[in-house]
Formats: sequence, structure tokens, C-alpha cells
Amino acid sequence: MRAGRPHHALTELTRWLNGSTQEAGQAEDLLADATRLATQLGDEDTAAAIAKQAEELAAGSGIPHRQATALYCTGLVERDPAKLRAAAARYAAASRPLQQGRALSAAASAHAG
Repeated sequence: MRAGRPHHALTELTRWLNGSTQEAGQAEDLLADATRLATQLGDEDTAAAIAKQAEELAAGSGIPHRQATALYCTGLVERDPAKLRAAAARYAAASRPLQQGRALSAAASAHAG
């Protein structure tokens, strides 16, 4: 979040939302962060739109980190600890420990909430 302007940060992260899935693929590393920020700000519509793009990007993909990101984003939107734990497992398979930790943390928060 930039200098206390989280809504501005979310706007910057989601500029590509109206673009094609190919553009989302180029910014796929931002999908998880944008979804997390949108849910933290209570912007459920934006979070759901981002999660949908993550799912479209992962559809038919055998790439573990894309599958993980789709699970993470939808898990955040749905506040589903099982999906978030599945995302953590996929991130582990993709050798992405930071994202795995974020998914596990989100799973714990969703379970507690």
C-alpha cells in the first residue's frame, strides 16, 4: 500500500482487469496481491473479478503456480480455508514458499473467522 493510499494502490494493480486474459497472464504475479488487497478493503466485486481472471488463466493449465493462484484468489473471496490450504499445497509444489506462507496464513484467518 502506497503511503496510506490503499484504494489508489488497488486501482493501479487492477488497471489491466478490463483487458484480455493474455494481459492478465503477463501480470499474473499481481493477481494474488490484488485480490488480497481488494478483500482487505471490502471491495468484493473487484476481488471476485480478479479471482475470475485467475481461474480463467489457470483453466486447463498444468502449471502449479497458476492453479495455486486461482485457488488462493477464490479462497480469499469465498473465505474458504480448504481452498486456501489447497493453494498452499500447490504453491509448495511450485517452489514458491512466500506465497505458500501467505496462503497458509489466509487459511488460518479464514478458519478463525
